[in-house]
Amino acid sequence: MDKSASLRTFRRLLALPQPLRQRTFSILNRPPPNYPGHVPLTLAERGALAVGSAFGSLRNPHRHDLIAALGEATAKPYFISRLRTAMLANPTGRRILRDRPRITSQTMSLEKLRQLPEDTVGRAYAAWLDREGVTPDTRDQVRYIDDPEEA
Repeated sequence: MDKSASLRTFRRLLALPQPLRQRTFSILNRPPPNYPGHVPLTLAERGALAVGSAFGSLRNPHRHDLIAALGEATAKPYFISRLRTAMLANPTGRRILRDRPRITSQTMSLEKLRQLPEDTVGRAYAAWLDREGVTPDTRDQVRYIDDPEEA
């Protein structure tokens, strides 16, 4: 390619909107994580993670890690952004996003939840944990959601 063709190509690239001018990352050129444990993914990697975890979880529904990965891979762009917007519109939601509380066996008493009235969220949550044979600590940390607040 001659010099004038290279210059024309360069000018065309500069005329593109900013998001299109930015170089996307690849496996060899990966950006740093946005929070501890975060794994940035390209669109192709996100798609492969969604398809692979979907088939893997259908094959073995007890693989909670695959089900969580499927949820994280498919949460963007619609579900997680809409959830964040709805939470920001509510005072309690804003407080949750600000404080980022973690539900663990140390931060709440399952015995107290089991003693709550029948039609409460806490009692239903404890019953679900008991029925499924899991604890609040069973869920792995979020890794594939890019925004720390949405994670």
